[in-house]
Amino acid sequence: MSAWRNGFEKKLTTAKQAVSLIKSGSSINIPIFAPRSLLDALWGRRDELANVRLLFNAPTDNPGWFDSNIDHPFALDFEIFIGDVGRASHDRLQASYIPNLFSSSFKHVDGARPGVNRPLVALVSCSPPNKAGFVHFGAHHWTKRSLIRRADLVIAEIDDTLLQVHGDVYAHVSEFDCFVKGETQIIGGAEIAAVLEQIKPEYRDQMAALIPKIPQERLRLVYPLLAAIDP
Repeated sequence: MSAWRNGFEKKLTTAKQAVSLIKSGSSINIPIFAPRSLLDALWGRRDELANVRLLFNAPTDNPGWFDSNIDHPFALDFEIFIGDVGRASHDRLQASYIPNLFSSSFKHVDGARPGVNRPLVALVSCSPPNKAGFVHFGAHHWTKRSLIRRADLVIAEIDDTLLQVHGDVYAHVSEFDCFVKGETQIIGGAEIAAVLEQIKPEYRDQMAALIPKIPQERLRLVYPLLAAIDP
């Protein structure tokens, strides 16, 4: 067994065990399409943690922290994009918005100024490692590689449905602290047929090949695309 694979196997754990490493007072960066299993496990620890800051970028899931009627220890901040899932919590003044740019997301960290709030924890999804031990972050790469190289604790869920990307977008498994194996539920034939019926005929062959690769929990993200194709 190669050295990287041996180290990778040792880092495999469950979502519950992975988030148990997060301590009170942590700042957690949750970029777009963060793994739901890790978010649910973190939410499950809400009675054990205190003074935890969550920094979101276009969140796509809500385990409970965006609900108005639940007390929890999480301070909520949005950076760059709020998105539909968290919009109501921001409008209720339950969460703050931090205007920023991708290009300057980590300028405050790299400057090492006193009192800077570092991204102590990163929760991300990634592909399975390739034969050289490198993973990528799919089509929504954004700042994820830059984030994991600055965080003190990096937890990733392996998502084998992430679309292959190219270029200098890979990170080595040695740069992660924990990996969780994802359990992706792919949508079935009836759901695929219902979606295809809404697409113009000239696009159906292309979409028919793509849609089966979309996890069940992300199916809703297809519909804005359909509206743009055939409003």
